[in-house]
Amino acid sequence: MSFSEIRFGTDGWRAIIAETFTTDRVVAVVEAVLAIERVQEAIRTGAPIVVGADARFLADRFSWLVAERLAGAGVNVVLGDDHVATPGLGCEIVARNAALGVILTASHNPPEYLGIKIKGPWGGSATTDIYDEVAQCLSQVEPAAQVPVLPAAPPAGAEVTDLNATHLTRLVEFVKPSAGHSETIVHDAMYG
Repeated sequence: MSFSEIRFGTDGWRAIIAETFTTDRVVAVVEAVLAIERVQEAIRTGAPIVVGADARFLADRFSWLVAERLAGAGVNVVLGDDHVATPGLGCEIVARNAALGVILTASHNPPEYLGIKIKGPWGGSATTDIYDEVAQCLSQVEPAAQVPVLPAAPPAGAEVTDLNATHLTRLVEFVKPSAGHSETIVHDAMYG
């Protein structure tokens, strides 16, 4: 079996949950991520990889699976204790000087989708070079002997923490009105 149906497009891979977005395919992506040079260096140096999930159906459980596999391979994993927005994960990546980040989200896609986005050490979208390296490594991944099961709890090998705190603190500092001025802040959740 190959994983040719996994194609990294604009900022990651997205697919329909339980149809193509399945535990075996997610584990294959994690195995490919583990094989890239940047992650191998993180294992050698102890640089963390930050893992989070948005509020979609099963996103948290899939993030636990990703964290479990990364931690089991010797990665220093920082895992969100609750859902996090993609910019929040990016902020934590930068704050911790992490090697990468992985977020389980399908962004703007319909609710039946879930996906994996890889974030660079700068907190933003991984470059095409990073995704190309993951895709190349994915072509070498062998299917798991048994279909992996979603964990019932976060893995013991990960540091579980609030991935929103750093981002919210920075946002408050950014929008803090200067002395003597009042500001109006508008938040548009884009139908969320």
